[in-house]
Amino acid sequence: TTEIYTLALHDALPILLTLPVSGWWLVHYGGWPLSQTWLLTAEVLYLFGSLSWLWLLVRLNRLRVPGATGNPKLTVALAVFSGLCFIAIAGLMGAKPV
Repeated sequence: TTEIYTLALHDALPILLTLPVSGWWLVHYGGWPLSQTWLLTAEVLYLFGSLSWLWLLVRLNRLRVPGATGNPKLTVALAVFSGLCFIAIAGLMGAKPV
């Protein structure tokens, strides 16, 4: 039989907490001031993208319980929103507009 690995909250929280710390260290190492607009925008996008991704993770874990019901439109909206946030962050980090 095959099992699908699902990311649990205890797996996700260390990932979400270490990425900003390593990112801030790289920005400091690169010599960029944290007050640049593209960095502040990426931080806000990361905050909202991470919160929506955690909310999505909680919703999906609740839907695994037999007999659970939920709004599929909200689940899809959370997935799309968090995905767009992370794609926008990747674009900002790649372009590095000043």
